[in-house]
Amino acid sequence: MILLLTVFIDMVCFSMIFPILPYFVKELELSDMVVGLAAASFALMNFLCSPLWGGMSDRKGRRPVMLLSIGITFLANVLLAFTNGVVLLFLARILAGIGSANISVAQAYMADISTPDERTKNLGLVGAVFGLGFIVGPVLGGVLKSWSGEGNVFWVGAGAALLNLVNLGWAYFSLGESNQHIDAGRRRSYNPFGQIFRWLRVPVINQLMWIFFLYVTAFSMMQITSGLLWKEKYGLTEKQTSYVFALIGIVSALSQGLLIRLLTARFTEKQLIISGALLMGISLALIPVPPADAFIPYELILVSCLSVGNACITPPLTSWLSQKAPLKEVGQVMGANQSFASLARVIGPAAGGFLYPIWQNLPFFTSGLLMIAPLFLVWKLRSSHDDL
Repeated sequence: MILLLTVFIDMVCFSMIFPILPYFVKELELSDMVVGLAAASFALMNFLCSPLWGGMSDRKGRRPVMLLSIGITFLANVLLAFTNGVVLLFLARILAGIGSANISVAQAYMADISTPDERTKNLGLVGAVFGLGFIVGPVLGGVLKSWSGEGNVFWVGAGAALLNLVNLGWAYFSLGESNQHIDAGRRRSYNPFGQIFRWLRVPVINQLMWIFFLYVTAFSMMQITSGLLWKEKYGLTEKQTSYVFALIGIVSALSQGLLIRLLTARFTEKQLIISGALLMGISLALIPVPPADAFIPYELILVSCLSVGNACITPPLTSWLSQKAPLKEVGQVMGANQSFASLARVIGPAAGGFLYPIWQNLPFFTSGLLMIAPLFLVWKLRSSHDDL
């Protein structure tokens, strides 16, 4: 499918910088704080622009917004190729954050072209493609960084920009318009908080957004602290840790691309989200429990279960959201949900970083407990199958 290939190339391009950013900042002789600020600037732009892109796709169509966002990412990577200091670095990351905030548009596009029965499994394919992009991108970025040399990321930026250019041409000639309910007269809104608060007041949508927020908070709390745990307790190297995260990405991609297609034929979105929350909660809480000499197989089994739990939450939840959203505002609802999740990606790592020095098990037990809240929220909802 044209959309999936477009999304895959898009994800590869903007994830290429993630693993090399800390090393590049060190090579430029900048402080450790710059790494966090550069990552924060990217997340901030995602927060600000997700509802902007989603709302624009409702007014102007999904196709032009996808093309524009890919073009902005292309400019970001051109800047990255010539980055030699802090100013260009931040400009490149800010532009990349703006361009990559198009996940809500991709989800709305897939919802547009899917029947209600196919929506969850098709959104699972989008999630699988995102996962695959995050596996390929960092590996490719590492190879291109080695070609660039010390204090230089020319080939990383140039390689990503070339892929962006191919993606832009491919999408321009092959990607059709999916939005059959374009509302050009709808009032623009540039306030992400306003969009979030608006939809948090709508029944069902507000509960689904809170479920996703809590899930992302719990997962990102684990992401920021698991590397420290695996190094200090289990003796993993940075390379070995990257392999574990690659395993998470692979299992997530397979689960969202294949397993969810089988499960949606037998279970409702509500049942899948409840199962996913339980599986994630138990897996998160157990991550620090295995003894130091039992990383294999127990820890690998736990992170694999975590990935399956993730697959049981994200596609069903986004499918449910798209079904409850007004036909002319699907992109706006998806954008508000992604923007709210961006806040969770700030809160989760900050909380994990605060809790870990107190007790290394505490972030994982806390994130496991956080997954109980979604159970209460979703339990009160009627299944979307009952609503249709």
